[in-house]
Amino acid sequence: MDENTVDELPPEGGDSPSEGAHDAAQSGFVPITEVGPDGADLAIPLPSRGKSTLPGSRVELVVDLATFLEDYVVFENPDCVLALALWILGTHTWTTSGVPCPFRAYPYLQVTSMFKGSGKSTLLDLLYLVCRDPEIFTDPTGATIFRVIRDRRPTLLCDQQEKLGGSAINVLNTILLTGYTRDSAVPRVVKGEVVKFPTGCPKACALIGDLNDTLRDRCIIVKMRRATPKEDLDSTYEAAEERGHALRARAIASVSDAMDEIKAGIPESDKLPLRYREKQIWRPLFTMCAVFCPARMSEFVRAAADLSVEKKTGRQYRAHALRDCEKAADQEMWGRWLLEDMVKVMRAIGRDTVETAEIIAALYALDDAPWRKFGGPEEIEGDGLTAQKMAHLLEPFGVGPRRFWFGPKKRGNQKRGYKMAELEEGLRRNPSPRHP
Repeated sequence: MDENTVDELPPEGGDSPSEGAHDAAQSGFVPITEVGPDGADLAIPLPSRGKSTLPGSRVELVVDLATFLEDYVVFENPDCVLALALWILGTHTWTTSGVPCPFRAYPYLQVTSMFKGSGKSTLLDLLYLVCRDPEIFTDPTGATIFRVIRDRRPTLLCDQQEKLGGSAINVLNTILLTGYTRDSAVPRVVKGEVVKFPTGCPKACALIGDLNDTLRDRCIIVKMRRATPKEDLDSTYEAAEERGHALRARAIASVSDAMDEIKAGIPESDKLPLRYREKQIWRPLFTMCAVFCPARMSEFVRAAADLSVEKKTGRQYRAHALRDCEKAADQEMWGRWLLEDMVKVMRAIGRDTVETAEIIAALYALDDAPWRKFGGPEEIEGDGLTAQKMAHLLEPFGVGPRRFWFGPKKRGNQKRGYKMAELEEGLRRNPSPRHP
């Protein structure tokens, strides 16, 4: 037998006790606990609270989870949102005792983008509010992570994991290589004894770029987009926390109520539309879809097929490409900001054409604007916005300075400036991702 596999390998869909006190505590309700003859805690199952867990309410729960995520982050591919909602529900099938999960394998999430500021960490914060027993790590020690997984089987949310994009071997890389399967374990010597530490639990990794190919193969890829979402998590965190905890309580109750259906509904490999490892990692989500939102199965099959083939054959984020993409994204972000502020100051000035020097002076006068110390996407010194930097930032929008007559048509009155209608057209042609 493989040394990375725990001796007992219960069948997929085998008995898995209902969540105990640790999981119930996340919902805000503490169950009555009795002590069994062997000293083990026996948690009395919680009754359903709040919303009904009938099939109609299950459909609503999937929709509410997806809406919760989309209110605070923007996805490059919105088709992944249904898969994310089902993945969240699937984390609540895990338990700390007995058979850890009804599924033999559970997919990871790779939360990625081409550059910073795209909402990756924000998505992990949202998952922290709704998943089963979440734990956010950035650089955990081996001893910490082994014991946390062994004792809790948490939903492990790993942020800033760019180091996993290469071939370097570290503790988290070792755990991730095996830990997508429920019964996997890694042997370690503890006080002279070989101890097998289980590594299986739900995991999500956020990073700029891609995980290495071996880890990526175990993932569902979630690509984030730099944009302004409907709600700002920082300014509304208390409301988001309350909303997330309410969703988690509903998920705990609903999954507990549906566990028999989940175990009975795990499809055979030949009945899944995907191939190879994709069958294995997507099987739990197909099961959750069949139980929680069967009417959306066709939509989910299509999304799973597209996400799977994109992972295998689509664009991957390489280091040199990431640098170029970030430069382009920064230029677009600053250029759009500049366009919006130029329209604002030209409206205040009250003329259709304004010379460049007057616009720059008006931009400098905006108290909350960045232009007084602006260095530019590729500059080092923040010596302020200049006419050259302005033209460079506006170039992708098809806007540039032109010569206009300012005053009588005589020598010295023809100067470079901008026309209001052209600025407004530049914004109209390029709808702002800051305000989708």
